[in-house]
Amino acid sequence: MSAKSRSTDQEPGSFLTLQQYVVNVISAFSPGLKPRLLVALSGGADSMLLFKLLASSGLTGIGAHVNYGLRGEESDEDEQFVAKETENAGWPVEVLNASREMNAHQGESTQMAARRIRYKWFEKLRVQNHLDFIVTAHHANDNAETILINFLRGSGLNGLSGMSERNGLILRPLLKIPGETLRKVANETGLRWREDSSNDSDKYLRNRIRHHVLPVLQETDTRFFKKLEETFIRLKSEHSLLHELIALQGFSKESKEGKLMIRKADLEKVTEPAALLYQIIKEYGFSYIVCAAACSNLTAYHRRVFFSGEWQLVLERSEIHITKGIQGKNDDVSGLLNNFSFENLPGPPDFTEKTALSEAFLDPEKLTGRWNVRTRRNADRFWPSGMKGSKLISDYFTDLKLSSAEKDSQLLLCDGDDIVWVVNRRIDGRFAATKESLEILRIRFIGGISGTAV
Repeated sequence: MSAKSRSTDQEPGSFLTLQQYVVNVISAFSPGLKPRLLVALSGGADSMLLFKLLASSGLTGIGAHVNYGLRGEESDEDEQFVAKETENAGWPVEVLNASREMNAHQGESTQMAARRIRYKWFEKLRVQNHLDFIVTAHHANDNAETILINFLRGSGLNGLSGMSERNGLILRPLLKIPGETLRKVANETGLRWREDSSNDSDKYLRNRIRHHVLPVLQETDTRFFKKLEETFIRLKSEHSLLHELIALQGFSKESKEGKLMIRKADLEKVTEPAALLYQIIKEYGFSYIVCAAACSNLTAYHRRVFFSGEWQLVLERSEIHITKGIQGKNDDVSGLLNNFSFENLPGPPDFTEKTALSEAFLDPEKLTGRWNVRTRRNADRFWPSGMKGSKLISDYFTDLKLSSAEKDSQLLLCDGDDIVWVVNRRIDGRFAATKESLEILRIRFIGGISGTAV
């Protein structure tokens, strides 16, 4: 049975029907195999139910739990509970104590740091234990929350398409099942689980949507999740079709040197050139904002450069070039401050998705507002977020294995004499927004001018 052919018209309402449904989902992505699984276990109802469904189905693998140390004894009790439950079921369990790494995650939200830590560790465990998939307990409510968060942040077609049941080697077999159904089955089964006290707080955007928005939508239409699933399917199909049409039209081509080239004349033929350019180059890390800026005047002949990490978009006379690596140097980059946007947000936001390289989130109470942009100077030093202590900019660049041209042209956003952001690479942890920040300053870099580089 293929993944596309599975029907969800009959929602699984008992342990046995839900178990068969989960096994079918996993089988659809591993036809003819009996995959070995890594099951991500928080100790909550959803993950413990998923584990019981899998363990009693005859599938094998290991459980994996991360103790972030954020809730003191409660976190330790979660760890002990997960270890006991998995071992009672005859599965080995691996536990990662990430408290030290979480304490050093300055410059990154708690949610983002936790997500980065666990998935990096999950993949390491998967490889070491020769497992086929990483399985998580994301369900329909999680998917709805994610799409609403993306909507509020101004996401495009991809962000509004929601999560997928499979993302690489990550499987989400419960993704189409409402959370209320899972909790009902868990209670009827007599399942034991742990409640995370932080889920009761309205401090984070995701929790506010979970507690106040989704209940209203479900009350308004009892088929809310079914209709949302249908919308996801349509959006994903249209997204795939869009990419197929772009490929068929040949809007871009790659040179022998690995340079991607897009003809300006092709962009001028469509009504929304920025949207087309974004679909072509988003995999290189460029935001829609950059694409809109690049397409703001396609008929102009002046050269302009935009950046995303190690990639640069070069606006030439008749073509747009996407190349890897940085070229050129311009000692006078002070005028580039106009290419940064500054926006105050009520904080702290719920950063559940990966932050773009072109964004920095800072605490305005730690800043003076004396902004300036420059390149490196002798003895420049900053405090890299996520690291302990300070580091010479020259040593930081060496660690990144940057070329001399890249070092000379790297932009530094400064507050007075202090380096606040090594643009598109890392912020200074002293100025980073944290979960205690009352307000967040979001800074975006949307491009540069001829001869400048990041």
